[in-house]
Amino acid sequence: MARRKKQKTNDRFILIISSILIIIAIVLITAYLTKYDKGRYEKKNLKRVYTPYAFKKTMDNEQKKRIKRKSKKGEKSEDYVRKVKVLVEDFLFLSNIGFSEEVGENYTKFSIKVKDSEYSLVVEKMRVFTGRKSISLKIKKLSSKKLIWYLFKDSKIVAEINVVIIKTEKKRLVKYPKVAIVIDDIGNSKDVLNKLSRVTYKFAISILPNSMFRDYAIKIGKKSRKQIMLHLPMEPVKRNGDRMNLDGFLLVSMRDDVIRNFTEEYLDLIPQAVGVNNHTGSLFTQYRNKMRIVLEVLKRKNKFFIDSKTSSKTIAYELAKEMGLRAGIRDVFLDSENERITILNFKHLFSIAKHKGEAIGICHPNETTISVLMHRVESLAKAYKIKLVYPSEIVK
Repeated sequence: MARRKKQKTNDRFILIISSILIIIAIVLITAYLTKYDKGRYEKKNLKRVYTPYAFKKTMDNEQKKRIKRKSKKGEKSEDYVRKVKVLVEDFLFLSNIGFSEEVGENYTKFSIKVKDSEYSLVVEKMRVFTGRKSISLKIKKLSSKKLIWYLFKDSKIVAEINVVIIKTEKKRLVKYPKVAIVIDDIGNSKDVLNKLSRVTYKFAISILPNSMFRDYAIKIGKKSRKQIMLHLPMEPVKRNGDRMNLDGFLLVSMRDDVIRNFTEEYLDLIPQAVGVNNHTGSLFTQYRNKMRIVLEVLKRKNKFFIDSKTSSKTIAYELAKEMGLRAGIRDVFLDSENERITILNFKHLFSIAKHKGEAIGICHPNETTISVLMHRVESLAKAYKIKLVYPSEIVK
């Protein structure tokens, strides 16, 4: 019995020793293999770096990087050409110049017609505009009536504008042509209203119905004898409105009764409004059936309508005239971030009025525009022999 116990103890001891030896062996083998693999990896890396083959591979990678950088640069160049295309489109549209365009691989070709009475102002605006965008403008004269404006960036053409100068339709010149100025987006700032209240000549303030200082705008407008209008929010096209909050806007997806109720409600919020113009609305003003609902309300309440012309496809003004409303349409958007261009925009508006007999300009209460309104417009109007009037004196 004692022998059997002793044998079991010896077997247990041998088992423990064997297990320990096996564990030690495994650890040693693992350590060896790890060191061996690491050495192989390091040798492999050294070989990749220093052998002629590896040097060739490195050069190939650098070439690929250069190609990639060049590709990115090319993409940026294409993006810039697209950006210039949009800038030119906006310039022409805001200046009320119709255009057609042909998009090429490297740049866009535009075709425009400019009245001879407006050409000098338009080309001067274009020079200032392109200069501020670091774009060179070169003019090639094909004949007395045909020119090409080339827009260059870094010696590469980024846009081409084919210009045809047309004769201004001669009308009996009015001794004092009329110009109405509408200032949009009113009601978001008391400071703006206080500054505009100090301007003594006639113009209209168009008040946003849901703006924070709507009631203050009504009060100041009445006190300073400014004509009050409703700035009616309407749905823009996606490009212009994809980042806008469209709560409270008239949408083309709305039922007719909802559009009617919104329009009536907004007029009730600004009972002093004698007329209406659209806030954005580049999409909504293209829909005849939707605009008809709005214009029916305005006609019933004896309000005039001014089409802000935020889209070249608008039918709002034509429809208003068909329906027998007193109506007008925007001739020039007057704003710019640059004072010189803003002044040129006012000169352009006054030049149009001298040949049409009347014109409507729309602007917004940014710092540059307010400064020009306060300090330059009245003297410019006198120089052009323009009579500044309320919009209600122009709409027919």
